[in-house]
Amino acid sequence: MSRIGTRAAAEHLGITREMTIPPCTHQPFCGIGRTRYLAVQISANEGPMSQTDLLKTDCSKCAALCCLVLNFDKGDDFAFDKNAGEPCRNLSGHSCTIHDHLKQNGFRGCVAYDCLGAGNRTIQEVFGGKSWRDEPRLMRVMAEAFAGMREVHKRIDLLRAAETLSLNPQDEQVRLGYLNRLEKHRWSGSELNDFEVNLALEIDIFFHGLKGYLPNINASV
Repeated sequence: MSRIGTRAAAEHLGITREMTIPPCTHQPFCGIGRTRYLAVQISANEGPMSQTDLLKTDCSKCAALCCLVLNFDKGDDFAFDKNAGEPCRNLSGHSCTIHDHLKQNGFRGCVAYDCLGAGNRTIQEVFGGKSWRDEPRLMRVMAEAFAGMREVHKRIDLLRAAETLSLNPQDEQVRLGYLNRLEKHRWSGSELNDFEVNLALEIDIFFHGLKGYLPNINASV
């Protein structure tokens, strides 16, 4: 299963440093990853970015959305095929029955995945803590909202990372404006459905313009 990301923005900004995040301590269920990439060019001596709770994955406040919504193919990272919208066979309620032994059981992809807090924000903010297990009719709309929230949180991550660039005052104001909108807004399902075809495209165009702050990749873009 390919990692889902803001591909265009990442390509324009350059992926150059891996950031390690701690393993999840929220049992009984977890599917978050240990590593993710910052889609900006950051020198090694700048230190790690600060991170607020918004992008922190808390599986105890989710409803196993990644194990329901995402699809994967049998291979090196997953032990069997799973279709999108099909609950993983390793789930019991919202708990992963092999959580402590994912890698040993052929699920390195689950260890590597991080929704950046989109799952818990979707369940708590959009659906008020409800679960598709209790209300199966919510399965489709939760899947759609989760997909949209993942795109919101990916762009929050990119906008935060862009703080390390020496932006001019106008671009910095734009960056902060977008970041404030994405972080502070209380999203509805319909707004998340429209995000990728509206505000997300606007933000991606902004990201494209930031390549001018990265002179060492300009020649290859």
